[in-house]
This record gives sequence, C-alpha cells and structure tokens, in this order.
Amino acid sequence: MASKTARRCSVFYHFDGQNVKKNQVCAFWLAGKCNRNPCRFMHRQPQPQHQNPSSSFDGLSKLNTWKNPKYCSNERKNSNGNRGQQTQQKVSNVETAESEIKRVEKLQPKPCKYWITGNCVLGDKCKDLHSWMCGSGLTVLTKLQGHDKAISGVALPFGCDKLFSAGKDKCIRTWDCNSGQCVGSVDIDGDVGCLTHEGPWVFVGLPNSVKAWNLQTQAEFTLNGFVGQVQCLIADKDMLFTGIEDGTILVWKWDPEANIPKPTATLKGHDGAICSITIGGKNLYTGSKDHTIRAWNLETLQCVQILSGHTGDVTSLLCWDRYLLSASLDHTLKIWGETDIGIIEVVCDLKEREFLAIRGIHDVEEKPVLVCLCHDNTVGLYELPSFEERGRIFTRGEAKVVETGVDGLFFVGDDTGGLTVCRLQ
Repeated sequence: MASKTARRCSVFYHFDGQNVKKNQVCAFWLAGKCNRNPCRFMHRQPQPQHQNPSSSFDGLSKLNTWKNPKYCSNERKNSNGNRGQQTQQKVSNVETAESEIKRVEKLQPKPCKYWITGNCVLGDKCKDLHSWMCGSGLTVLTKLQGHDKAISGVALPFGCDKLFSAGKDKCIRTWDCNSGQCVGSVDIDGDVGCLTHEGPWVFVGLPNSVKAWNLQTQAEFTLNGFVGQVQCLIADKDMLFTGIEDGTILVWKWDPEANIPKPTATLKGHDGAICSITIGGKNLYTGSKDHTIRAWNLETLQCVQILSGHTGDVTSLLCWDRYLLSASLDHTLKIWGETDIGIIEVVCDLKEREFLAIRGIHDVEEKPVLVCLCHDNTVGLYELPSFEERGRIFTRGEAKVVETGVDGLFFVGDDTGGLTVCRLQ
C-alpha cells in the first residue's frame, strides 16, 4: 500500500480573497512536517466547540455493527467473506514491507506542560503543542473521569449501550454510551488484572479468581482454583483461557448443565508471567515476561511452536488477517507469518519505542491502522503495511489499556485513572 500523503483538514481553512484569516492551521504542522520558524499559520488546534454531553459518545449505540479486527469464532467461520478478502488484499504485501518501512518525521513530541494545567501564558507563541493530539484525521471526543488509580481494563460488549472500565482502585464503572456519564459502579475485593467480554458476559481477572456477569440475565459466577493474579483473559466459542502471573494458562470449558465453565486443562511452559493472550486461526498465542511467545493448538491444547526473538516482556499480541503482531518492552513490534510448511517466523519489525499494548482499527476509507500504546505517555497510530505514522494521542499518565469500538472509536486508559475517548476518521 502506497504511503499516504498528508491530508489537509479543510474544516480549519477560511479564505477571504487572497488573505488567510488568523485561525488557519498550518497543514504541514498537522502532518508534523512544518520546518518554518516562525510560521505565518497557526501551530495549534483551534479550541474545541463545547459538546452536548448527549453527543459525546456519538456512534457507540451501534455496537452490534462492528467487529474488532481479530480472529474470533464467527470470523473464522466466515474467513472467505468479502471483508476478509478486502483485508487480505490490503496487507498482502506485508512480506515485503520490511524494505519499504519509512521512518516518517517525528510529529510534535509532547503537549505543553503549562497548557495541560491551564497556565501557559505564551498562547500562540508557545513552541510546544496545545492539544491532546497531533496528526490528521484524529479527534479526542472526551475524557471520562471517575477512577483514581490506573485503568486495568476496558470492555465494550457487542449489542450493549454501556462501556465498562476497571481500575486498580478496585472498582468497575459503567458508562452510558449516549451521555458519557457514569451510571454505576461496583467495588471489587482485590486488584483487577484484566477485563474482557464475550457475548453478554463480562469477565474480570482478580487475585486467585475470575468473576463473571451476564448483562442480559443478570446471572453471575466466580471461578476459583487459581494461584496468583489473573493477568489476561480471552474467550472463544465455549472455551475460556486465563493467563496467570506464575506463567500457567488455565483452560475452562462451558458446562451446559451447570451453566458455568469447568476446568479442562492447565498449559505450562512459560517461565514468566503471562502478559497477553490472543487467538488466530487454529492456534492460541500467549506472550510472557520470559520474552517468548508460545503457539498452542486449540484442538489438542499442545504447544506447537515457541516464537523467540524478543528480548523484553511480550506485552501485547494481535492476530490480524493471516499475521500475528507482537509488542514488547524491547522497543520492537514484530509481524509474524506462517510459511508453506507451517513454521511461524518474523516477516518484519518496527523499532520505535517501548510498546505496551496494540489494537487494530480501520479508518473511514477502510484502511487498516494499528493503535499502539507506548511507554512515553503517547498513543501512536500507524498505517499498515507501510507503518507510516498517522498521528499521536497524548495522555496525562502512561497509557495502560486500549479498546476499540464502532465508527473509528477507540478508548485509552492511563495510570492516572483517566479514560480518553478518541475517534479515527
């Protein structure tokens, strides 16, 4: 896919004959490429209009019209559908992307620290960014405040008009997707390690247990038998996979008679805590603090390959189309592909920053974009397969969690307890 040229945001431009009004924003600054100092155009975003709270989550009510770009049971059944073919075409050249990856010029590095506190006296003359984001086609819709400690999980169940967030403050909050208001909270006895959903169920990983709630029937249950913090969860069909801090993966299978999952298997092999779990094709993939990724066959639950190459914690995994993407604290993001003989190997990698979490999303032109949480309080957005940087979102603290929604929406939770709602156009 050819590199995308910087797009001008025409909404910021107002011409009066040949004279440009003062509120014209520099298009090159938006793309992070302006080298004029001083520049006659404005180097900051215009002040956002006051939003009606009822419209701050515009589009979230359509939750049942969007799927995350990761393999789930339904997507595997329809892997030959039109959408799958379109996505395959868009990233089919990723095998040769290593030689084509471009390190674009750095966007504005960070927002003004005085602007963040409302005390910058330089105004337009300030050399730092007066915005929570930079780049084109990005919008920060609102910031949800309620947690007073780090966000540890965000869940957006399909067909539900509620957003769920969990924090290290031992609280799960429910947010109305139309008003953006917190409409409920539940105190949890223990640190929340992760939060996920499958169908009407919401699962919460805790020390030595997993709690689950059914949003339709209000049923709930608790799974015990764990030793240590449950770090990550993923559900697929009638199976629930749980990654524990001691390096084991506990597998649960739904019991229709008892109407709860029952323990099925314990997968061992990692020497460090499980940091991430994902499912792609016929395999379950687990990333660990031991710097390795293990591929487990979903039918036999046997380890079929150990993927080595990272030199830091494997913090996040994502299966997208025919590829596995892995993020690590070793300042690399790797793309893995399967050879004709079934061996999974690195296709290319991006050496940039310490990556904490990754998710995939599509823009309005259906182009695949990777959302990356980085160790420097930024969220980077990269087009695939070129890895050209589209923009950045800035957070008050280190971004910990990212979740995606409909119509280009995504949600970022940081270690100050802030939850930012963003949109990619």
